[in-house]
Amino acid sequence: MTPLVPTLAVSVSLADRAFHEGRIPAARRAWEDLVQRAQEKRDRATEVVARSMLARCLLRMQQRDEARHELSLAERVLDPTHSPAFGRYRAAAARLALDEGPPDQARRELEAYFEWAVEARMIDAVLDATSLLGGVFDARDRAEHVERAIEVVRDLDPGADLAAAYVEWASALDALGDPERSLEAWQHALQGHQAHDRPRPTVTAGWGAGAAACRLEDWPLARTLLEQAIAVGERHADCEDLVALALGDLSTVYEAAGDVVEARRLILRALKKGREHHLASAWPERWAGLHAQAVRLEVD
Repeated sequence: MTPLVPTLAVSVSLADRAFHEGRIPAARRAWEDLVQRAQEKRDRATEVVARSMLARCLLRMQQRDEARHELSLAERVLDPTHSPAFGRYRAAAARLALDEGPPDQARRELEAYFEWAVEARMIDAVLDATSLLGGVFDARDRAEHVERAIEVVRDLDPGADLAAAYVEWASALDALGDPERSLEAWQHALQGHQAHDRPRPTVTAGWGAGAAACRLEDWPLARTLLEQAIAVGERHADCEDLVALALGDLSTVYEAAGDVVEARRLILRALKKGREHHLASAWPERWAGLHAQAVRLEVD
């Protein structure tokens, strides 16, 4: 019996899975096969999808010239009215621009991708473009773009998973020195990541919210958020660096409450975990902050 050949749509789904699971060589082979099959069937939309995703595989493999070539071939058969295929092309083109630079050109390409995604009202593309903003936009522009993206997506699908977008927004607001809105954004992110049972993102958002509460000097809320983040983080081995940072902020909470003994105990725990998990190289500014705090508490 002749084995069944999967349809192009099924093959696209399988190649997508390989790509998003990080099996890049396998994904590359799958997209190359899809390019050939799409050409044989004269399915230009699928050819654009396949060449665009092949370009993303090549970028992951640091083969920039080959990626650029694939996108130039995709552009020859590109139909801007076919939103799914055009979105794949724009996503790949934006990543190539970010990889190549210069920053102004990358910004223009990403801005065009973002604006197209908003205009087309395609949730996946809006969120994808939003995830790339940090590469070329300053904090103010990033905050404005992400806020707009969140509004668009919530309007299209009130139940959409916006946790990652809220993290991006909260980080931009932190950089702008806006702890009130940052705290709100971090809490939205925390709720989203908790709902989807994502341990490390949950700890990140909990720590971010707790740190924002510290800046607002809302010590009871900061303590609650940070202790919850630490409790989750200590149950998962890949969260130890975040636990060290949360312990540092929790030390600040106890210092503000006048409990210097507990503040010292917590900062010592933070430093110990930080050394064990190479915080000096992974988070150099935060590591310096922990040391400064330890000096202030006379326990370094």
